[in-house]
Amino acid sequence: MNQKFISSLFFLTVLLWQTQQCFAQNQSSVEKRADQAFAKKAYGTALVDYRQLLAKDQQNPKFNYRYGVCIFETENHFAAAKYFDVVLGIQQVPDPLLYYYRGRIYQESYFFNAAIKAYEQYQALSVNQKDKIDLSKQISACQRAVNEVQGYVQLPLKSLLSTESTKFYAQYKFASDDYTFYQAP
Repeated sequence: MNQKFISSLFFLTVLLWQTQQCFAQNQSSVEKRADQAFAKKAYGTALVDYRQLLAKDQQNPKFNYRYGVCIFETENHFAAAKYFDVVLGIQQVPDPLLYYYRGRIYQESYFFNAAIKAYEQYQALSVNQKDKIDLSKQISACQRAVNEVQGYVQLPLKSLLSTESTKFYAQYKFASDDYTFYQAP
């Protein structure tokens, strides 16, 4: 009985070890396939593989960054923001392009000052890169937008009246050639 128990325990241990080895090889092959697709800019293919890898390791900065890029390029820019923010929160930025993508999302969300900071961070980190993106147009567009928002003048309020009438608009007098209010039955 004891011999049978030991042999079955040994068999179970070997079986679990083999399963673990198979899983490790499978994960490395998925990662290799995802990296190849990402390098070829086949973001739709890489998206599926990085989603699978992220399910197993949610705090991996490389997986979060690349999955965010895949979402940014194929689906929705705003959905990619949370994956970029995870990488920024971990403070292990795998690629300076992260700041470029985050800056684009900020700019599209009308957070122009944050976009300028992200673009400048990208420029600072990619000084020695040969394929760096020229962001001078994006930065100047954000600066113009900030100036426009700050220069916005609110229309002055001439008077303030209170009324109890449900047809408050009837108090406004219009000339015959001006506009009138339509009163629905």
